[in-house]
Amino acid sequence: MNNLGTQILQSDRLELKKITLDNAQDLYELLSDDKVQEFLAGIPPYTGVEMAITYIGNVLEKKYMEDDFYDWGIFEKGKDKLIGRITV
Repeated sequence: MNNLGTQILQSDRLELKKITLDNAQDLYELLSDDKVQEFLAGIPPYTGVEMAITYIGNVLEKKYMEDDFYDWGIFEKGKDKLIGRITV
């Protein structure tokens, strides 16, 4: 099997793509939401947007260069608001 890494995937309504620094505020809002936290094992709530910036810049951007890393931000098609995340 050939690994292709996190490539853009699209449906009629959604676009799955890499999370970037432009999405830091949205990622912070998701990971500081109590309802979202109920379903996250071991990921502490974000206490500020700086945590999201650090995570994206120090972890995601490097991991996205690996062909066997899969982590998508979920976006409504045509919009740049991060509404969820899928990681394998």
